Amino acid sequence: MRVGLPGALSALSILVAVWFFVAPPDGLPPETARAFGLSLAAIGFWATGSLPEHITVIGFFLAAMLLAVAPPDVVFSGFTSSAFWLVFGGMLLGASMGHTGLGARIAGRLAGLLGGTYGGAVAGMIAAGIGLAFLMPSTMARLMLLLPIVNALAEAMGFERGSRGATGLTMATAVASFLPAFAILPATVPALVLMGTSETLFGIQQIYGTYLFTHFPVLGVLKCLLIWLIVMTLFRTPAVSRAEPAAAGPMSRAEKRLGIVLALALGFWLTDFLHGISPAWVALGAGFVCLLPGTDLLPKDVFTSRINFAPLLYVAGILGLGGVVAYSGVGGLLAESILGAGLLAPGADAQNFAVIAAAAAGLNMVATIPGSAAVMTPLAGEFAAASGLSISAVFVMQMSGFSTLLLPYQGAPVVVAMQLNQVSLGDAARVTVTLALCSVLILWPLQYLWMVLLGLLA
Repeated sequence: MRVGLPGALSALSILVAVWFFVAPPDGLPPETARAFGLSLAAIGFWATGSLPEHITVIGFFLAAMLLAVAPPDVVFSGFTSSAFWLVFGGMLLGASMGHTGLGARIAGRLAGLLGGTYGGAVAGMIAAGIGLAFLMPSTMARLMLLLPIVNALAEAMGFERGSRGATGLTMATAVASFLPAFAILPATVPALVLMGTSETLFGIQQIYGTYLFTHFPVLGVLKCLLIWLIVMTLFRTPAVSRAEPAAAGPMSRAEKRLGIVLALALGFWLTDFLHGISPAWVALGAGFVCLLPGTDLLPKDVFTSRINFAPLLYVAGILGLGGVVAYSGVGGLLAESILGAGLLAPGADAQNFAVIAAAAAGLNMVATIPGSAAVMTPLAGEFAAASGLSISAVFVMQMSGFSTLLLPYQGAPVVVAMQLNQVSLGDAARVTVTLALCSVLILWPLQYLWMVLLGLLA
């Protein structure tokens, strides 16, 4: 039987994991070695796609419990996270938009506004993704709101689910809703972690406008431009048919009811700073209303046929992996090993930028992006002392790395979009790898120069 490269890499990850189980490196506690080995094996399968993601998740859960790498409440912490329930609530809303036809109506009008061209559609979804980041603090909430619209838009332009054109629109929406938002203070988990850590550990208060001015020109605006160029290069496809406005007829009663539900949900999402209700419970509440008998928003047969639980399992698995990495101390050991390698030097600002950003981006691969931020930001003081930089400068360099996504599995929003819209791992990886390379070669140097102009570096 012929084994391809993905299978060979997956087998290699298992061999490395077994090595950590049987003969842990000197100085590494056995329980930490087991957690690291299991994490590498899971990452190997997620990164290569040798097995469907949900099978890898179940295998990870099983191995984590049999090997006792962490308590059950850590391994299965993803099921109790707000992200899990936000995705579920968003899936209910998405299915309801498809059932009632409201998604197609919105997409028809949007297609008309964008001129019916593929480039216009991609630009429009990128603008919607980053625009909502200023209004909605949750990436998953933004994505769950936009995916039904992008699906209907793709259909209106004549693209079938999983086709090249639809794939490009999905990836543009998912990536633009996620990565450029790192430049907006309350819009992503790493930005919130940085905000809390800087104030509680270092007494530095992050000011919204200052943070935006420091990060958004390069990590926001230019990254959006790169996303558009990459998607257009990889997936440009002429529209098969130009959509006519879907609002030719009056809105049905179900569409009006769903419109009210969505408007209320959006209102609660936008005002969470007033009422303190998590976006997850807003989404779940809206989904619950859609399921109620008599509303005709999401009948039982539509629920059972349209809701795909594989993305939910993946979210639980990737969050569980982050919990295991944090509990076992693997992430902290990796970060401290970078500090001990002697790669940072006072006065070598360009080298220090590259090392700190690369460390954050590299840790993304083991701990995923939220876990990487939780591990790296508390060590900003140590990085600052070793490099001679200010703590504020270290934070900016770390954010450049956190916002660099090499492979899809590192960002749960990207994988959720992949699974819901039938995007292959290969197509998604083409976007993320290309964007990561462009970020390192283009955006990192520009962000460094921007820091010099702002006076953060000499």
